[in-house]
Amino acid sequence: MGNCGCSGEAPKRGRGKMAAEHQARINETTAIVKQEIHQDVKDAMKEDPPEEPADKNEKKDPAKEKEKEAEQKRKLKKATKRLSKLELLERAKEVDAMSLDDYNMAIRRLTSVTGEDPTNPGRKYTLPETMEWLNTIIEVLWPSVGAEISRQVNELSRTMGININFTLGENTPAFVPLGMRSVDGIDGEQDGGVEFSLGITYRSNCKTEVELPLTKITIAGFTFIGNLFIWFRPIMDEIPIVGGVSFGFVNPPTIELDWEGGFGTVANITGLKATIQDAIKDQITEIAVIPNLLGVSLHKGIDIAKIRSPEPEGIIRLNVQRAANCPEQLFGNDLFVRVHIGGHTHDTKVVSGTKMPVWNDTFDYLVYNKEQWVLLELHEQGPLGSTVLGSISNLPVNRIAKRKTATVPFITKEGQPLITDEEVCTVTVTGQWLTISDSEITAPGADQLVTVSIADVKGVPLGAFQPPYRVETHINGIKTTEIKKAKVELDVDIDKIINNAGIAKLGIAKPGAFADSEEILRDIRTLHETGKQVDSIMKITGLVQSGDKKLIEQAIAKTGTEYKLGVNDDDGTWWKQSSYMYNHKAYPDASKVDKEPRLSWAAKKEGVFTPIASAAQLRIREEYYEKMETLFTWYGAIAATQASRHRATDPHFDKRMHLKTTAGADSTTKVDIAVIDGDGKVMAKLSKSVKDSTVGADADLNGPFPLEIGGKTATLYGSITIKAVIDTGKLPSNWNLRADAIDPTTAFNEWWQLEQYVQDWESKGEMWCAVDWPAGKKEKAPADVVQARDDFYMGKNPIIGSGVTDVKRASLEACLKEGALTWGDYDVLMGKLNGEKDVVNIAETLEWVNFFIMSIWQQMRTVTEDIVHAAVVPALNEVAKGLPGPTITIGVPKCDIGSKPFAMNTIRVDKVMQKNTDKCNGCTIHLNNMSFVSDMDIQVEINVSSVVGSSTFKVGLKDVLFRFSVQIGLTDLLDRAPYIGAAQVSLPNPPELAFDLTGIADIVDKIPKLNSLIASTVVDQMAQVCCIPNFIAIPLDPMVKSIDLAYPEPVGVVRIAIESCHHLPSSDTTITGSDAPGDIYINLRLGSQTHQTKAIKSHDPEFNEASHNTVDLIVYNLDQRLCISVMDDDLLQDDVVGKVHSLETVVGGGIDLVREGIPIRALKRLGVKATCDITRCKKDEVSSKATHKVYERVPVVGADKSPANIILSTTWLSTEGNTARVDAYLLKVTVNEITGIPAGLPLQGPFKVRASLSTKTVTSKSGFAKKSTLDIPNIIQAVRQMKEDGDSHAEIAATLLLDPEIVDEIHKLKEEDGHVDIAKAIHAAHEKNRATLNPQFMQHMRAVISVDNDDEHMRNGTWSTSVTLSILDKSENEIGTLEIPYNVPDCEDGIAGPFNVPVTIKVPKDVGMKFWQSSTDDVETVWKVHGAVLLQPIRKRVMDAD
Repeated sequence: MGNCGCSGEAPKRGRGKMAAEHQARINETTAIVKQEIHQDVKDAMKEDPPEEPADKNEKKDPAKEKEKEAEQKRKLKKATKRLSKLELLERAKEVDAMSLDDYNMAIRRLTSVTGEDPTNPGRKYTLPETMEWLNTIIEVLWPSVGAEISRQVNELSRTMGININFTLGENTPAFVPLGMRSVDGIDGEQDGGVEFSLGITYRSNCKTEVELPLTKITIAGFTFIGNLFIWFRPIMDEIPIVGGVSFGFVNPPTIELDWEGGFGTVANITGLKATIQDAIKDQITEIAVIPNLLGVSLHKGIDIAKIRSPEPEGIIRLNVQRAANCPEQLFGNDLFVRVHIGGHTHDTKVVSGTKMPVWNDTFDYLVYNKEQWVLLELHEQGPLGSTVLGSISNLPVNRIAKRKTATVPFITKEGQPLITDEEVCTVTVTGQWLTISDSEITAPGADQLVTVSIADVKGVPLGAFQPPYRVETHINGIKTTEIKKAKVELDVDIDKIINNAGIAKLGIAKPGAFADSEEILRDIRTLHETGKQVDSIMKITGLVQSGDKKLIEQAIAKTGTEYKLGVNDDDGTWWKQSSYMYNHKAYPDASKVDKEPRLSWAAKKEGVFTPIASAAQLRIREEYYEKMETLFTWYGAIAATQASRHRATDPHFDKRMHLKTTAGADSTTKVDIAVIDGDGKVMAKLSKSVKDSTVGADADLNGPFPLEIGGKTATLYGSITIKAVIDTGKLPSNWNLRADAIDPTTAFNEWWQLEQYVQDWESKGEMWCAVDWPAGKKEKAPADVVQARDDFYMGKNPIIGSGVTDVKRASLEACLKEGALTWGDYDVLMGKLNGEKDVVNIAETLEWVNFFIMSIWQQMRTVTEDIVHAAVVPALNEVAKGLPGPTITIGVPKCDIGSKPFAMNTIRVDKVMQKNTDKCNGCTIHLNNMSFVSDMDIQVEINVSSVVGSSTFKVGLKDVLFRFSVQIGLTDLLDRAPYIGAAQVSLPNPPELAFDLTGIADIVDKIPKLNSLIASTVVDQMAQVCCIPNFIAIPLDPMVKSIDLAYPEPVGVVRIAIESCHHLPSSDTTITGSDAPGDIYINLRLGSQTHQTKAIKSHDPEFNEASHNTVDLIVYNLDQRLCISVMDDDLLQDDVVGKVHSLETVVGGGIDLVREGIPIRALKRLGVKATCDITRCKKDEVSSKATHKVYERVPVVGADKSPANIILSTTWLSTEGNTARVDAYLLKVTVNEITGIPAGLPLQGPFKVRASLSTKTVTSKSGFAKKSTLDIPNIIQAVRQMKEDGDSHAEIAATLLLDPEIVDEIHKLKEEDGHVDIAKAIHAAHEKNRATLNPQFMQHMRAVISVDNDDEHMRNGTWSTSVTLSILDKSENEIGTLEIPYNVPDCEDGIAGPFNVPVTIKVPKDVGMKFWQSSTDDVETVWKVHGAVLLQPIRKRVMDAD
């Protein structure tokens, strides 16, 4: 693992403490949720007034009244449930059982999905959410990413001749919080869109040392704080549903560089530091600060310029009135205010000789988002330039627009209030909101918004002008150039210049506008082979720029008959793949072979690489890699020259400029557009005048526009639109979200919440605890006030290691019992209290995902129906045409996926630590309780026609309930891309599935229990693929063993002993008709492991060893659920008496999810003996349409009216047990492959391997074929050659791993015939025979072997035994057996194969064989089973929190 400056320590959150504005949004969310919960309780307690019937003589409907009363009770129950959870969480926070962050996360889960904006119908929002799960993943990957980035930066600097030593540092960026809302579509259109906002805080401690001839510059880190916004719009009723994606910052981010050494001091004194920081900020502003966004169009009909340059929501007219208490300067007070909004800047005039300057200057700014801020800087104009005395940076535009006037204090760069004579220096500004309207421009001098869109300029003569080009726009004849910071001494109208001048970004080559480099190479050689000379090839291909001739000569140069410039001849050889080529280039130093072998040097591609290949083979690879590097360099040069040519002849802009101006005296607006080259020369001009018109009424404003450039006709593609700017006195409707909620700006109103005071708190200064520092009240505030501020500033885990007390434990257990916390949450919080290092956070909500799905769901319904009708139905009918028998026609008259979208619940990320170390080797992502409770309605009609008539069958599916949790493991971290060696996906428990069938299937639906049987069969099939212990392994690096991913090590074994049941109801009937106890047995299930006790006829059955009451179950994940069913053994169909269910909280807080079974982590907390209630879940009895009933559970009550229960004892066994006695053995049999199987025998594959020990047996999955690249033409040629040599079809088939029938078909082929039709059959036969002759398994099989209490050697771990290894054919008949002796003390690491298993093959006498001389019926062979056997003692471990 490379070093990224971490010094072996775990990565740290680079934010220090969360940025104040980000923490404020989280605190605001908590306040809103609490307010909503209390309000819901009040609303639920109100009784609705009785409805008066239209007809006074009409009687009230008792059924309706009863239903209304029941609904009121449900609302009250839900509201009080949420309130109860809230109070318990508050109690846990009060006793320091959970941190502020964890408290906020838990509170967030109590809110419902989303809300609708009451002032803007159809537009919705979601409250901000934490992103600690993402921060944890970044922490885990950071050392790997840091090592790679540090290495690449240092290597790149050396290639550039610069001596740089760079380490990324251990601090990581932090993302928080995530908010989301509905927005209008592009340019306010009502097609809609979605906006994300994501806070980023990165306080980096990276270190950069630059060696210069006379000095060394050291940057010790930097700070980056900003809010990143992402927009998905428009939402469309066709694929891809989202028309475009854009992202950027609404406000310029905060950037601070930390310098070290003497140069840092000089940089501060000379202002170089500020200059560099401003230059960086300017570059970011130019690229990714609104209105300049990064984006991509996902649909050909969506203008990318509109995505990257959105239309403003309005204009803020800002008046800088005055300042008060300005400090006196040495050379006199020459003061002005510089105002920034987004990327636009204005300066007031300079006022001299006063501490109370009055400017009264007004400026207009285009506003694109309600989150934009105003930055005000107080400058003192000196002889060498201006100096910033103070600033205010967090003044929201919408605050000024709402409140009209704001007086705010200036803050110094040290974070202190700017004070003069103990008075705070302030500035007063006023704001007026102006609305953009589509109405016509008629009044002379009226305000208006002009939008100029520039897409492309095509037809520029090559070589006539110097690229890159830019486009300038002039409004109403004002001659302008780009102005960033206007000087007040200019004798022009600064306001008009800034708003009437626009410069498009530099023209580039349009992506995808030119041919692929490989195609050009082929074209050049084709032209050359037809006799074309180089000059002619240049003209034909358009490669006419300087240097292109040399590229063409390289392409056609030959050595003999071979081209010098080779082409990519990748024939599938593993070391020719790009990943190995990259690896070869990334590690060029041969001295690293022993330390970290280069993958491309290995002799073979295997799970574990073999030693380095021979020198001759390595030289072949070196030559190939060098040839490919030369070829790719040529490709890059061709792409660059094409891009250069297209940038010169067809510059591409895709840029819109929004310019606020005023109409002329005669209501005319003149728009002048100039195209300017890189030397500043005007290439062409375009003038358009518009009078009393909008773009919709004047088609002449929509391009393309003809231009004359260099005496040639060119074309400018673009458009001009004009809209009115008027004062309506109203803010945009989407700025008034949550009118009944807390004003978002109040989170920033307290002076001590500003960033500078957060930093003071971090350094334990005195400002943050003062009564009112800016006002000069510096005495310490009361203790409760200081504590409240301290809570605000709280960092990640203030309670870690504070210890567990009875009060803290009780508060968490109360939350757990009420459903305010899950068992996973409880474990995390207890781990924090115990000071565990690897704990992270409790589960967090994923409402932003739900919000996005909900936002596009209606469009997805439409698109799904369109796809089914346009593609799926025709495809099904095409398949039906090829079926023998009657004519079948399929139709789908209805395909509605329903109005209820798929929903996520919560996410949690756990770190994965290497065993017996503090080193993190990955993480596990838990996606909990994802659900699809759908009111879908799909109907299929199948028409069957034949000579005897036709029939139509209707089949339908409605009301689907599908719920599951999934875990994604990211393991085996690498210090190179992709940084993650492998991914592992699994379901900790089988999913839940229920549905209703209609049409002909309704007959099935009405057969008792058959519907649930179909659903359980589907679930079982899914469980066989990806439910623990079945894992989906995804190796991302060739060095990772997929077998260990698909069959990971268990975390332990849980021993379950069923002791008794009590108060069971009567479930049988005697002959006389009286009630009788049932024949009760217990069914246990953990993943795919099951166990069943014997049946006992009793209301209170007692189970013991004779009734098989004890079982050992292997546990792979603590989130697995032990499912316990109490069954009644009946003659025809066993009945379910009841089950054990547990509650899990779901987002919304007022609803608890009833889940079958108990999490293993809960069993570890419940102790040695546990009593569990036996209940029935309503979802077993009602349709899934009644979604609120899905979550209800009903106690099973006995004849004595007491609730039924079951008592069980639990014991945790593991290889790390803490008792001397061995309680069981864990058998692990690894099977990789079988070799040595002879060809030419009548084998009955595919084969399986079975291992047996004591009474336990485990069987592998069927063997599969090893991957290979099959060359069909070579196979066909080999068949023909062997036929000519006189070999029989049976011998050919045995040699080439084919079937004799396939050999016959190949023999019938003529030379001129193609082999496309037979290729599939050859491939299938070859695959089947390879699976038979060299079956691959790559599987670990495990079983728990119980200890015989009478066997002293088993109890003491000195046991000697033998493991039986058997090979089974496809009918699971045993064809070979081997006894493997195993002495536990001598085989601590197991026994490694291969194991030689004697196998007897029965051969019919009439089978002719060339290779076997025996004439007997049996052929004795020896097959090699490659693998290992391991038998580990496991012992008891106290069922605790570990």
